[in-house]
Amino acid sequence: MAPEARSRRPRRAAALAVAVLAVVAAVAAPSAVAGDLDAAQQQRLAALAASVKQIETNVTLAQQAAGPGDGRIPPAKARLVQTRLASPASLVPQAREALRALPADHADVAALVGRLDAAAASIAALEARMGAAPAAPATGAGTKLDHVQAKALADGTFHVREVVGLAAAVDEVAKEAAAAADPDALDHRRIAAALNTVAKARERAAQARAHLDPLPADGAGVKAARDELAAGLASLATSEAKLKPLHERLQVLVDPATHPTLDADVRRLQELGQAYGDPANTFGGDRRRAAALVAELPAAVAEHERLVKAYAALVRQRTDDGRRVEGAARFCGEALARFGAATDAQRAAAPAAVDAAFAALGRLVETAVKEEKPAFFGGGIPQQVDVVEGEVVLLSALDAKAGAAAAERLAKAKADLATTQASLAAKIVEANVLPPDAYAGADRAALEAEAAAAWKRLQPDAVVLATRIPSSAWRRETMWRRQGNTWYRVDRSRLQVQLIVGWDDARAVIRPVDLWIDHQAGDERSAVPMDAPKDPVPPHRLLLRSVMR
Repeated sequence: MAPEARSRRPRRAAALAVAVLAVVAAVAAPSAVAGDLDAAQQQRLAALAASVKQIETNVTLAQQAAGPGDGRIPPAKARLVQTRLASPASLVPQAREALRALPADHADVAALVGRLDAAAASIAALEARMGAAPAAPATGAGTKLDHVQAKALADGTFHVREVVGLAAAVDEVAKEAAAAADPDALDHRRIAAALNTVAKARERAAQARAHLDPLPADGAGVKAARDELAAGLASLATSEAKLKPLHERLQVLVDPATHPTLDADVRRLQELGQAYGDPANTFGGDRRRAAALVAELPAAVAEHERLVKAYAALVRQRTDDGRRVEGAARFCGEALARFGAATDAQRAAAPAAVDAAFAALGRLVETAVKEEKPAFFGGGIPQQVDVVEGEVVLLSALDAKAGAAAAERLAKAKADLATTQASLAAKIVEANVLPPDAYAGADRAALEAEAAAAWKRLQPDAVVLATRIPSSAWRRETMWRRQGNTWYRVDRSRLQVQLIVGWDDARAVIRPVDLWIDHQAGDERSAVPMDAPKDPVPPHRLLLRSVMR
């Protein structure tokens, strides 16, 4: 080899190392910057950074032992190089496996992956040098090249070694992919980066050919360089054949179009989490709503488990969509677990709550009769009946057998109450007053007209004497309900209008009409009377016309 070519070999070797580092870093660059790591992840990253630093140090020592250049490492040096490579070569797969437990798109994690890939490529390059054919011909090995040809061979060999090093790095990824128990768990970014490396290696191969092709086939060292290039390209083709179908599969997996119901599923997880997220207020508030949530808890748990399973592969890919599902699933799962624990506690307390509600109702009825307070039948007693009904509904959701017994007890209590009311009907009616009236919205007149029209469809000759709206505002409820195997979203608002309708010459009757707004159907409105004209009317719903004067 000409002196000028030999003098440039160390510089080319240094450039090769820089090029490998640059290429691997480029293909391993993160596609997005994630948020901060938690404390445990930061600790793990710091430990891995120390391991990667040790790997890099050992690789540097091996490179120093190998000496400058990119030709075959002499046997006298090869043993030392091999000894120094043993530790980093064994640590690289372990470090790579540990890094998979961290968010791949976090900038610091991606940078560490890039350093590890660069170290792996350097190890592969040194291993290739230990097994490579000599870059310069031995005495009598082919036709001696002239000065220009020798330079072309040296330049071509430089690019050949780039191809070999990059091919070794890609081969490592292909082997890991082939050994993976679950291909969908492989990081799609790493597979894409490996295929980008294939493209880079082929660019380098084209540069190598540009130098090698014009050289004579029998030139000293030419066949060895061409064979080495062919082996590198064959390795790339083999790796690409393994990785390309996997890359296509993973790209489909992370494509938003593959998950057309993702937005709805995430929203369902979030809203189920919200619905079940505050068991103290749920069980301390509307008992009927609590009962509905208890009844649907098994279905909600099953839905959470179904969606976690359905999106598990996407979550492992750490995409934005995967993180959305993961966060919503975690929120929902924690809420369901808390509600489940609270349900168990409520199940133990529910029978006593039912007994207490019945006892309170009994005391009110006894006081109303003994102390001749018929007004109780128009106010406190109906309210307490509603409380008892709520407790019975909740107990039935918690314990079907105990709930059935409580329902029979409630039916008997209502029958006894009806008998008592009938005996005091006249006094109850005399004591009744107009319901409260709290609504002052600008649309009040329209609401009154809507409620009146709904009742007059049932009783065309009805005379509406007055209107009361006890609530000051609409009450909105948002929830998910399950019908068969299908979940559907409920988003509606309710306001009750109480019409005071003429009953006879002396009395009027209260006719409640529920107004609804269905926000899922473009705010469609409806008005639903709570009873029918022929239904029996309890005394507490009748009042003298004179109370309206």
